Amino acid sequence: AGADMVNGSLLSHLKDASDIEAGSWRAAQCSRLRGLRTELDHALTEIRKFIPELSSALGRVRHGYDSVNTHYAGFYSRDSEQIVINLAAFMNRSHDSRAIRIDLLLTVLHEMAHLLISPNMSHGPIWQNTLQNLIALFMRSSSSNTSNTSSSSSNTTSGASSNNTM
Repeated sequence: AGADMVNGSLLSHLKDASDIEAGSWRAAQCSRLRGLRTELDHALTEIRKFIPELSSALGRVRHGYDSVNTHYAGFYSRDSEQIVINLAAFMNRSHDSRAIRIDLLLTVLHEMAHLLISPNMSHGPIWQNTLQNLIALFMRSSSSNTSNTSSSSSNTTSGASSNNTM
């Protein structure tokens, strides 16, 4: 199978690159990686939809695979101005696609917060505030979209407005 088994560009550790090129991955590994790449693409689409101001920056997100260092889920490189999501860190996590998509979405927002602040801020208060604001903006936008959709279908089917509480 070789490199085509991963469907497209993938930044990877040298060891992983040679394993992929040699076609030494099992079918289950290939399938899992394809699934993770699809979920990352879905997460990026959701962020674009609900935070359109990030659309340009989302073009900097790259799929990565570093099985040698699975302790990190992603990083932002100021030198290349790219965000790399390490899909190897997600290989053994839940197989529930929605849970994985949420993990990937939060990882992208985490790295976006790094992109948006000064390089010296690391994980300090300004970075934390930026991340919290991104998450809140996403949640507000996605929940208002969901409640508009559900309230309009609720009104259509019942003929009366309803007061939904959680």
